[in-house]
Amino acid sequence: YIDLLASAHISLNDRVLIVSGRAASPEAYRTLNAYLETWNPPGFYLQKSIALPIVDPFTLTVSKSRGRVTITGFVPTDDVRASLITAAQAIAGESEPVVETTLADGAPSDFGAAADFAIGLLAKLNAGTALLSGTHLTLSGAAATSGDLVELEAAIANPPSGYDVGNGVTPPVVSPYVWSMTRDAEQLTIGGSAPSEAVRSAIRAVVDGTASDLGLVDRSGLGAGLDPGIDLVAVARKAAAILAQLDAGEVRFVGNALSVTGKAATDDAKTAVAEEVDDLPNGVIKGSIDVSAPDAFR
Repeated sequence: YIDLLASAHISLNDRVLIVSGRAASPEAYRTLNAYLETWNPPGFYLQKSIALPIVDPFTLTVSKSRGRVTITGFVPTDDVRASLITAAQAIAGESEPVVETTLADGAPSDFGAAADFAIGLLAKLNAGTALLSGTHLTLSGAAATSGDLVELEAAIANPPSGYDVGNGVTPPVVSPYVWSMTRDAEQLTIGGSAPSEAVRSAIRAVVDGTASDLGLVDRSGLGAGLDPGIDLVAVARKAAAILAQLDAGEVRFVGNALSVTGKAATDDAKTAVAEEVDDLPNGVIKGSIDVSAPDAFR
């Protein structure tokens, strides 16, 4: 069994047999301790001190799928393992978490706190995986809601000291995909979903450039599921051009159809709306159009 030790010291003092060292691997640690627990050489007293194997990189994986939480990898102590079980139970709902971890040395400082932090992030996901490797945490999956994604990004910005986070989480899938913009006497309001923060910012820039003296309120969130052939910034540009012809109204984009409702000040403005709707961005089809205008003559 000497091959199971990465380093070893064996000595005999009268009738005391001392076996110490560091296990070569997690499997070797379990095998050696199981053997030494049952080994009872006649006439001798056995003292053993086997250190945990050193693992590099020190990894832990936490997965969440359909409410089921699974934890695999390495933990530095039984106390850390117990803490992970408690944290996993908090996000697993009615399902009991599956924890299959192995004791090992080599964990960076505050590894237990980082593991608890990773499990807490998974609470914001419908399904996903957190991989902790040394001091780097990689997060992947899909957010449960747009609000959860915002909270997740805020939490990721403040990881445990000494750790960094790679964020691969995608927005929640929205079906049907909805984006909208409304106009009243005081402001333009953007609603619905955008596929990324970059697109969301680009839309705000486009709309802000056409808002004139109106205020701009962005109530949109992030959501996946937009037809990849649709340029949502072009849709927003078209929506802004349409609403510029209306005193009040809404442009609503659902799936791949753009609909308009509202009130125009003149018949010419109503005609201009119709012309804008006849020239929609690629992939966008005309939905319902309901624009009123005052009679030309009284």
